[in-house]
Amino acid sequence: MSPRALFRGLRILHCVAAVGIVLFWIGFYTEVGFPRAVLEKKIPHFDAYYAFEKAFTVPDLVTATAMAIAAPRLLRDPTHRASRALLLAASGGLVFLGLLDFMYDFRNGLYGLDVRFTLELLLVPLVGLLGVGTIAFLAKSAD
Repeated sequence: MSPRALFRGLRILHCVAAVGIVLFWIGFYTEVGFPRAVLEKKIPHFDAYYAFEKAFTVPDLVTATAMAIAAPRLLRDPTHRASRALLLAASGGLVFLGLLDFMYDFRNGLYGLDVRFTLELLLVPLVGLLGVGTIAFLAKSAD
C-alpha cells in the first residue's frame, strides 16, 4: 500500500471514529448502548465504574471534535500543517484514552462479562491503535 493510500485510509478512519465516539456517548446517556439496569447486575462496584466512564465524556468529545475538524480538511489537502498537527494531537488523545480505558476494563474483569459488551469495550483499544498508527505515519512522513 502506498503512503498516500495509507494516509487516506487513516483520515477516513478518523472521520468514522469521530462519529463512532459521538454515537457511543449518545448510546451511553440514552442507555441504548449502555443498558444501566442490565450492566448494574453484571459489573461489580457498578457505581464506581459508571462514575469512571462518565469522566471520559468531555475528553472523548474534545478528541472527536479535533478529529472531525482535522481529518476532513486533510482529505481535501493532505499537506495542511495545522490539520496535521491537530490530527496528531487527537491521535495522542486516542492512545491515552484507549490505554486508560483498556487497563481499567482489563484489571476489573470487564472483558469477561458478556460477548456484546466485551466487543463494545474492545473497540476502545482499537481506536487507540488508530492513534498509534497515525502518530507513526505522521512521524515517518515528517522526514
